[in-house]
This record gives sequence, structure tokens and C-alpha cells, in this order.
Amino acid sequence: MLRPSHGLCPGDGQRTRLFVPLGNIGNVHGRQDERGRNASFTQVGPSAGTLLGTGFIALVSLFLSPEDFLAWGWRIPFVSSVALVVFGLWLRRGVDETPAFKEMAAHNAQAKTPLKEVFVSHWRRLLVAGGLRIGSDVLYALVVVFTLTYVTSVLHLSRPLALTATMLGAAGNALTVPLFGALSDKLGRRPVYLTGALLGIVWAFVFFVLMDSSQPWQICLAVVLGLQIHAVMYGPQAAFVTEQFPTRVRYAGSSLAYTLAGILGGGFAPLIITSLYRAYGTTGAVSLYVCAALGVTLLALLAASETAHKPLEH
Repeated sequence: MLRPSHGLCPGDGQRTRLFVPLGNIGNVHGRQDERGRNASFTQVGPSAGTLLGTGFIALVSLFLSPEDFLAWGWRIPFVSSVALVVFGLWLRRGVDETPAFKEMAAHNAQAKTPLKEVFVSHWRRLLVAGGLRIGSDVLYALVVVFTLTYVTSVLHLSRPLALTATMLGAAGNALTVPLFGALSDKLGRRPVYLTGALLGIVWAFVFFVLMDSSQPWQICLAVVLGLQIHAVMYGPQAAFVTEQFPTRVRYAGSSLAYTLAGILGGGFAPLIITSLYRAYGTTGAVSLYVCAALGVTLLALLAASETAHKPLEH
């Protein structure tokens, strides 16, 4: 129940993060040809959060035995996250409407029922925008979430090794996401995103080859490169998703796309991955599932129009 519920959370959080940089596009605070780069800075949040969370867990693990950590130690980072929730609420109180929306509201041209308008008039764009995210979410679940389980429960290696690999991967992801966002401004959203999706399909199999070596450096390499491939898609994603919708429904449309993809992709992915491995006893089934999710993203890319070099639709 908690994982699908977690999938509901990114929609509101993502739309708040996305519109801070995108809201200034077309005025003195931003440039039309830098939307990918500007929006990609918001995408650093998940990696930074992963880095902070795994780092905190690793720190707690150093001072506790595995038995104590499982018995009560895990509650320390869990309870401490309340401080981040309070900080997030404080930030959101200061987020203003975008200039484009304010101008539209001044002319009383905003959508009266934006959710209905998205489902009725922009359902195709909603499917495309949601499909763009599913593949990257499932790949992230494999490389980040499943790594801890696989390293400790299947390979019977230490938790600090899994956490170290995840922290290294998250740090690299945070550094390169803006680079791929900027690259999409030059080459286009679709070519960059397509490269990431195709590399992800290959990595779904290579990942386990490296993991099954049980060599620490290969395990770290599997996670680090996996999150680099994720960054290829995640860098352009913020701009690409929001650019699919006109200003009238951009807030509602992108939020719905993230929420639906969060449920179908990130929300269920850890449970599906674990269930497939338990049912078939092989990583092949897991790799095929990741490929299927990336296949959905490839279909969305084929249906999506290139938006990098076009003005935002009003």
C-alpha cells in the first residue's frame, strides 16, 4: 500500500519544482533556448535526496550492529526526515504563480476546470508525457532501490557496500543531470532522451552481469553507470514533460502525467521487481520488465513532438 501511495506524491512535488525555472522562460529571467538546462536543475533533487538519505543510513549503520539497525535503528533516519518535510512546506509557501499564468489570469483566459480539460482535450498529450517518465522511473528503481536488496539478500554482501555504490551513483547523477538537460537544448529533447532509453535497455542486462561478479568495484560501476544512463533521460525530462501542454493546463497536465507515471512506474516498480525475482529465481525476468517499461518510453518518444526549439504553447 505504501509504495503505490508513494507514487502519488511526486505529482505535486514535481509540478512545484518544475515551474520555478520554467515560469521565467520568455522574460528577462530566462532564455527560450535554455529551457532544458534551467528546468534540469530541479531534477537534481531526487539524487540529492538519495545521497542525503543513503548517507544518513550509512552513518547510522556504522554505529549499530545489523540486528540493532533492523530492530530500531532504521527509525532514526525515518523520524529525522520530518525536518525535510517542514523545510519543503516552507519553500512551497514562497512559490508564486508563473508570469505566463498571471498574464493569462489577467485576461481571464485560464481554464475553469483544468483537470477535466486535460482528460477531455489533451488526453493524448497526457499519455505521451506520462509514458516519457515510466522507463526512467523503473530503471531508477532497479539501480537504486533493488541494489540494496540484491547486494545484501542475494549476494550476501555488506549493506555499507550497497550504500556506498548508491551514494557514488547519486553524486554522479546529480552532477550530470544538468549537463544532459543543456545538451537537449542543443540537440533536441528526443535524440537525447532516445539515447538514454536505448542505453537503459542494454544496461538492464549488463547491470546484473556486473552485480553477479560480487566484486565491490564492479558493483559500484553497475550503479554509477546505471544512474548516468538515467541522467540522460532525467536531464531533459522536466522541460520535455511540461512543454507537452499549453499554458492553460500546463500545471494540471504535467502534474497528472507525473502522478500517473509515478504510480505505474516508480510506485509499483520495487514490488514488481522483487516479485519477479522471487517467482522466477532469475534476473532475466527483472531485466525484461525494465526493458518493457523503457519500451513504453520509446513509444511515447515516437508519439511526442520535438519541443526544444519551439516557443512554449500558450
